[in-house]
Amino acid sequence: MAGPILDQYGNAVRTEKLEEEIAAPSLTSVRQHFTDHVTHGLTPGRLAQILRSSEVGDPHDYLGMAEEIEEKDLHYQAIMGTRKRAVSQLEITVEPASDDANDEANAQLIRDFLNRDDIEEVLFDVLDAIGKGFSVSEIMWDTSVQKA
Repeated sequence: MAGPILDQYGNAVRTEKLEEEIAAPSLTSVRQHFTDHVTHGLTPGRLAQILRSSEVGDPHDYLGMAEEIEEKDLHYQAIMGTRKRAVSQLEITVEPASDDANDEANAQLIRDFLNRDDIEEVLFDVLDAIGKGFSVSEIMWDTSVQKA
């Protein structure tokens, strides 16, 4: 029987935590259901403050501003949407690093992962990084036992 899954420090991973969604919007997280309209009354000084805060690790207002711009500026929204759709609909090919069986198996693992019904939607969401500088995705683990 296999032992517990260990993290990078050798501690046992609590697998029940893998099933909890952490990055979902909530009232107390950076990703909220409702935003406080950062751009309302925006001045050059306030914009500089938002950019400085983001550079030192507090991106809350910057991300809110980026979201507002994409929602309110229809031309920007159209350009971003066009770019995201163009990239997310590209055909993805995976080539093994060599003819080695291990490399081929690794390439097939990635191909199988990418052969999903929702891959275009996932890529579209990841491409949020175009306007914001980064994007966050979360793996939702299925730890139930599968019968062969």
